[in-house]
This record gives sequence, structure tokens and C-alpha cells, in this order.
Amino acid sequence: MTRRLFLAQNRLLISLPGYEASHSTPFEGMSFDSDTPFGALVLAKGAFIDPATPYNGNQGLTQNPYLDMICPGLRTGYNMLLLLRFTSGPSALEGSLTLTNSVLQEGIYLNSTTMRLTRYEIENGLYARTQPIADPDNPDDLRAWYYMILVS
Repeated sequence: MTRRLFLAQNRLLISLPGYEASHSTPFEGMSFDSDTPFGALVLAKGAFIDPATPYNGNQGLTQNPYLDMICPGLRTGYNMLLLLRFTSGPSALEGSLTLTNSVLQEGIYLNSTTMRLTRYEIENGLYARTQPIADPDNPDDLRAWYYMILVS
């Protein structure tokens, strides 16, 4: 019989069937982990740089209404999602993170590793584009956003 509940002083973890619940349960074997922000089920996590072409050199706009995110290990079958985007900001030396989040009400699964998200329309066919983050010490060095897709 597999133990599916791990309870420690500051952590609660529930595993999926067939996975032993412990401090070292792999991501793909977790159903709930209190160490996850908001205590939600993590559908996917990773890093990405928005592949959409910027509109007229404006890194924050694109004419592409969709964002296809490659999410290895994506868990499918959920509708209401929270996309938590984060990167280490200029204050990374102090160990802090810059957080940006948004509720995504429209998202479809293209396949087992790709989620298609509808972008926010800014004005007449121009949509919000996730800008890569420049290293404060080297502006030409663009870093990816890190993300988690959660359901609660």
C-alpha cells in the first residue's frame, strides 16, 4: 500500500495514486503541496520567453492573440487557471522575487505539453506581450520568465 499523505512540521503533501508521499515526492506525483504558493495544485511549471513578434519594436505589444506555452509535464483537464509569472528582480541579492500574476479564463490544451492562452487585447488588434526581463547589469542579456500554472 502506498502512503499518499506526508505531514511534517511545516508541510502537507498529498500524492497522486501510485506515488509515495514524502519530502522527495517528484512534481509529477503531487496532488497538493503546501509549499506551493497559494496551496494550489500545480499543473505545470518552468521558464519561457514569449515567442510572439513585438509590434513595431514595442516589446509589450503583439498582433498575435494567442500565447502557446510549452509546459512539459502539463496536467490536463482543468478550466479555471491562475498563471503566476515571476523572475528574480534587481533585488535578487536580497533574495526577493518580482511577481506578476493574472487570472486566465480562456485556455485550451493543444496537446499534452502545450497550453494555448488568449492574450489580453489592449486596443484594436494589439495584444499584451510578455516582455523578457533584462539583466540590470547587462541590458542585452534577456532572461526568461518563470511560471507556475495553478488551480485551487
